[in-house]
Amino acid sequence: MNCVLFGKYGEMVAQKFSKGKPMLVEGRMKTESWETDGGKRSAQKCMVEKVHFTESKNEAHEATQETTPSSESGEDIPF
Repeated sequence: MNCVLFGKYGEMVAQKFSKGKPMLVEGRMKTESWETDGGKRSAQKCMVEKVHFTESKNEAHEATQETTPSSESGEDIPF
């Protein structure tokens, strides 16, 4: 899906977003139509209003492992 952002908001997203990073986009759908030598063509685009950066499954799994207490320390876990 092609997404369209304009102005400073678009510049900020371009700086913070990198290929392969998941993100949630809110916006409105727009259909554009045009004619070429081969006939009529059209495409749908998302006119972005909000962007939410999210974690990938691997990042969430790594963060969970880092915050999980290790039983190798010899301490009893109270539950």
